[in-house]
Amino acid sequence: MRSNLALEVREHLALYISREVSLPAFQEWFVPRSWKADFADSGGRDLVREIDLSVGEFSAGQWSEEELRE
Repeated sequence: MRSNLALEVREHLALYISREVSLPAFQEWFVPRSWKADFADSGGRDLVREIDLSVGEFSAGQWSEEELRE
């Protein structure tokens, strides 16, 4: 099953980066879609994994939210 997961994620990530949505709102949208990453093309999987890692590092206190946005 191929999807436009990478495109959808990039569009919603841009909303977070531009401060149009909060991190909790982005996560609420992102988490259910990240479960579908195994079915996406490799670009979608890689992007989802990178975001998961970055948010995890932020949650562990390794980054500020501004650093996360960057």
